[in-house]
Amino acid sequence: MTVEVWQPPWGGDSADPSERCVSTLQQRVAELEQKLKLRDEDLAAERERASRARRKVRQLLTKVQERDAAILELRTALEQVAMGGSVVASAGRSNKTGSRPAHSSRQENGRTAVAGYGGSSSSAAPAQPASPRNSAPAPAASEQQAVRRLSRRQIAIMERAEIVRQLEDHLMQMRSNLAEGERELRDLNEKKKVKEGEFKEKQEQDQAPGEIQVHWQTMGMIGQQIQEKRTFNQDLSTKIRELEEQVRQQQALIEQAESKLARKEKGASACLGVESDSEDDVRPIAESPAVDEDLDAVSAGADEALQAFLAAAGSVAAVILERPMLHAAFEAQPPLLGSSAMAGLKPEEHAQIISLFAAWSAVASEAPHALRMSDINLKLTDLTELHGTLCTCGAQLEEVELMRCPISEARRQGSQGAAMLFRGLATQPLRQLSLGYNALGPSGAAALVQAASAWQGSLEHLGLEMNGLGDAGCREVAQALAGGLLPGLCSLELGWNELSAGCAPELVDFLEKRTQAFRRIGLGGNKLGCDGASALVETALTLRAQRPLDLDLSMNHVGSKPLAGMVAWAEDQANAGVSVAVSISLEWNVVDDAETALRLAKALARGGIASDSGAPLLRLGNNDELIDLDPVEVKEESRGLVVC
Repeated sequence: MTVEVWQPPWGGDSADPSERCVSTLQQRVAELEQKLKLRDEDLAAERERASRARRKVRQLLTKVQERDAAILELRTALEQVAMGGSVVASAGRSNKTGSRPAHSSRQENGRTAVAGYGGSSSSAAPAQPASPRNSAPAPAASEQQAVRRLSRRQIAIMERAEIVRQLEDHLMQMRSNLAEGERELRDLNEKKKVKEGEFKEKQEQDQAPGEIQVHWQTMGMIGQQIQEKRTFNQDLSTKIRELEEQVRQQQALIEQAESKLARKEKGASACLGVESDSEDDVRPIAESPAVDEDLDAVSAGADEALQAFLAAAGSVAAVILERPMLHAAFEAQPPLLGSSAMAGLKPEEHAQIISLFAAWSAVASEAPHALRMSDINLKLTDLTELHGTLCTCGAQLEEVELMRCPISEARRQGSQGAAMLFRGLATQPLRQLSLGYNALGPSGAAALVQAASAWQGSLEHLGLEMNGLGDAGCREVAQALAGGLLPGLCSLELGWNELSAGCAPELVDFLEKRTQAFRRIGLGGNKLGCDGASALVETALTLRAQRPLDLDLSMNHVGSKPLAGMVAWAEDQANAGVSVAVSISLEWNVVDDAETALRLAKALARGGIASDSGAPLLRLGNNDELIDLDPVEVKEESRGLVVC
């Protein structure tokens, strides 16, 4: 007789249902404890960041107090200089009422001296200049003018020194922020390594599905933080380099002004009736028109061209001259206008300054003339003024760089502003247009395409990174380029624009039809994934691989699929011995197949494939899952065509 063993209805397990329920609850508790641990770590990190922020605020307040004290000292010095001029003027007036007439000729020691300043009488000119030791004091008007000019020169130098001090303060703070950012980046990388180590140790044990999911969520958050911090540090480094250049330029101007001041002091002393070591140096400044113009130029704190430009600018010039940072932006070579220079301006002044800056940029330096602005929120009124200036002032700008200058209006007005901006720029023979970090969106891309035919024979570089174009905006641009727009374009930057594999067909079509001039397309920081990246890599290799192309697909969530396609291409006998000029970047992705990467390296070597440009065919750096791959071995196996 067969005896059937009874099976419980909850799954064939002899365990009690209550025990299974307890096990499930324990697993859930473990998951919640893990989440709580992560949140505690995040909270501790936030508290540390808040503490550092409070310390920075205290440091900034201290710097503000020091700056206020320095400004007070400068104001006191200026008042003392002004009082000195008043004293000399009073002395001049007392001389006028004294025994010597102010405007008369007299005979002294057999020599004729003419009173007054700025020239000589046609009927009575001195045969030889009198020695300052024996001659009477110079006329009061000459004394007052000479002191005033020397005071203006000294004031100009002090004002420029204050500009340098402010710039150096900003530079010091930015360097501190960069150092802090680098430290935070190292901490994040270390945290990532620790989490990976903990996960590998737990892999040897049984892990609940919930724990695995929590781990990958955590790693994704850390990876995103690392990317954001790295981008922030790169942007900050660029700003630091720009500010360092401004400081160097201002210091050079100070040295030039001080040198000229030293050369003219003896002449000024002669005009004031002060003894000099050499009679050759006693000619009054006012008697030399060239020296007079030079003093006026230096005292204004700018070169003759900027002085003339501001003199014709009307009342808005006073706004520029009253603000050291704004004045320095105009004086920079090439000029660069930033948010710090524009702080505190009224709306109408804001628009006027932008218009005036555009006009100055068109004539300020030698070709190529460039308009450079950064970190300025542009309003419709600003763009209206800018459009009018570019259309009427006869500007011939070849380079325009508007970085982080979004149009801060409502959506409809923002679209109008973008269209107006591009209509104004369409009047210029642009070779380079950089519009990164401006939130143009799909409507901005459409406005750009509509205006771009104006640069059909000139534009070579177009930068649209970090503009929120999305797939729709990317399609708009790629389709226009594939259709023959901008045939002279050499590079196109579309990084960090939220692109997915959905826009890959249009990008592929553009690459297939690219002109001989085109050399680079930047697509880093998007979400093209394996499918989008594979399509672009295949196009770059199978069509016109001998034509130079730098294809940047870094940070696009790309796995190993494109590598498999490259292996098939390298092993195809039709490609044996081919020499390519394409260079593809798959850095900072999730490529995890070390075996395929090594196979690709060997296939390239066996096929005798070489690089025309000397650049590697494939760059695989910072793919953490390839950490066990020996970079030296891969590079040697591929003859330098694959680096990781």
